[in-house]
Amino acid sequence: MRKTVMTLVGVVLLMVGLGIVLLASASADKGLTMKTPDPYYFVKQQLVWLVFAFFVAVFFARFNYHNWQRIPWLSITFYVGVVGLLVLVLPYFLGKEVNGSYRWLSFGKISLQPSELGKVMVVVVMSSYLSYLGNRVQRFWQGLVLPGAMLSILLVLLVFEPDYGATMVIGLTGGILMFIAGTRIRYAIPVAILVVAAVGYHMSHNENRMRRIHAWLGKSNVATVDMNRMNYVSAKITKDNRVFSNRDDKFLDPPEYLEGKSFLRTFMKAPKRIAIKKGGLADVIAFELDEDSHLAKLTEMGFQRLADVPSFQLFGTNKTGRCVIYTKMLEDEEVFRLPPFTIFAGFQVEDPAAYQKEQSQIAISKGAFWGAGFLHGLQKKMYLPEPHTDFIFSTGAEEFGYLFSILVVAMFTVILACGLLISWYAPDNLGRFMAFGMTFLLVYQGIFNIGVVTGLFPTKGLALPFFSYGGTNLVVAMFAIGTLVNVGRQIDGYNDKPSPIKNIVNRIPNITVDEKE
Repeated sequence: MRKTVMTLVGVVLLMVGLGIVLLASASADKGLTMKTPDPYYFVKQQLVWLVFAFFVAVFFARFNYHNWQRIPWLSITFYVGVVGLLVLVLPYFLGKEVNGSYRWLSFGKISLQPSELGKVMVVVVMSSYLSYLGNRVQRFWQGLVLPGAMLSILLVLLVFEPDYGATMVIGLTGGILMFIAGTRIRYAIPVAILVVAAVGYHMSHNENRMRRIHAWLGKSNVATVDMNRMNYVSAKITKDNRVFSNRDDKFLDPPEYLEGKSFLRTFMKAPKRIAIKKGGLADVIAFELDEDSHLAKLTEMGFQRLADVPSFQLFGTNKTGRCVIYTKMLEDEEVFRLPPFTIFAGFQVEDPAAYQKEQSQIAISKGAFWGAGFLHGLQKKMYLPEPHTDFIFSTGAEEFGYLFSILVVAMFTVILACGLLISWYAPDNLGRFMAFGMTFLLVYQGIFNIGVVTGLFPTKGLALPFFSYGGTNLVVAMFAIGTLVNVGRQIDGYNDKPSPIKNIVNRIPNITVDEKE
């Protein structure tokens, strides 16, 4: 068992190290947009959290996991504390809105995501309670109603944030723990169906989530882009009927009907397919940054040139070229592949819910086998949303190729194998449940994140453990690893064949709480 624990620790250290290196590349452009531009802003923040997470892992590796059951107030306090934070995060209290959801609590410069704490809390509390029941877990009230009620309170609070990703993770984790503990299936199945139906009904009334599901199924409808919610504001028609770059003073005079519109989204590499509904005007701004004529393609598509400027600086960068406005009256639904360096504005386009998946798959395909090289990825610059958090795997695949993808999958497979071995040989049910629950948390989130970025699952914000930027997520992942190490150390045979590393670790005294205290 010592080899299993050491293998687990070694793989986690490798993942954390690789994650920091990848974050340095994925977050560099985002760091330059901060109030104080710094390409290493997110790396520095993550390193601070990593130090804290390391101490958390060491603490729970030495903290006797039996204390959670031996001293009931520890588990009760953990549960009540997380529920309290989930209540505070709601919009009626102290919640901070990010992309339409209330998932964060801010304390000065520190932001906390309570739903992440809820993931490890549900493993600790459910494992303690279910192992305490023993054979009584097969009873209806004790084995289903009480743990189901504890779980339901968390799920309801998460749905109202809304955070469907955490709802799914915590609901599955709690349900699987009840299953392996021995809760009768004939009791659990009807309840599980009701829970899934309730969450599904709530999701069906959430337009953003349904659009993502439709986009994943390939059934996305043609819809209007909400220009006010886009990130890349670059040029705008002023009230005096002139378009200007926000970092340049070169102007052009477009038609009156363009007044007040903003031109936001760029397609600077591969041409983009645009679906336009019939009727109305399609307004396109196009930039030419080299000697080859790409703008002629718009004329071939039937667009009419309205105005142009021979020299125009693109978004305050050092790239300068021609800028032309085109328009077209549409009589029927048309599909275009716009030329490179094209910005579109004010017309119907393909549902942007598919944009994240599309850009992620482009990044992975660009990486091929060997990758574009460290710091040489292009999708992270303007196209791939959240390249340093939810889609960091895509960034790694683009820069380090399929080898990176295979390595990440292999490392999560090793964590799964080590976790299952520790759970199987755990000295008691409490250790077995906790080890299995923590392993499931880490591996499931890894599988789901990889599935999302590759298009196997609908787009959903779920961090990749040990890689994605985020302090709370990193601390929670190290909490889980520390617990796995703790259970593994208490398995018979762990102290056979002592190693220098293990001897150093064992010099730290075990943390055991006396129940009488």
